[in-house]
Amino acid sequence: MDTKFLDQVAEQLKRGKSPECRRAVERKLERVRKQYEDAGYENQAAALKELRDLVQADANCRAKR
Repeated sequence: MDTKFLDQVAEQLKRGKSPECRRAVERKLERVRKQYEDAGYENQAAALKELRDLVQADANCRAKR
């Protein structure tokens, strides 16, 4: 299955972020990509939502106060 759409979103999510967050995005991307390739999502939108939700929940990617 083609996962280029996940790579594109991951690049957008990494823009302007700390190195820790960029590494976290890469880890989340690998997880979502594998699950997508194994037909773990109903469609591309579900995979994208999962990637965004995982990144948003990661402590390394939360906005510092």
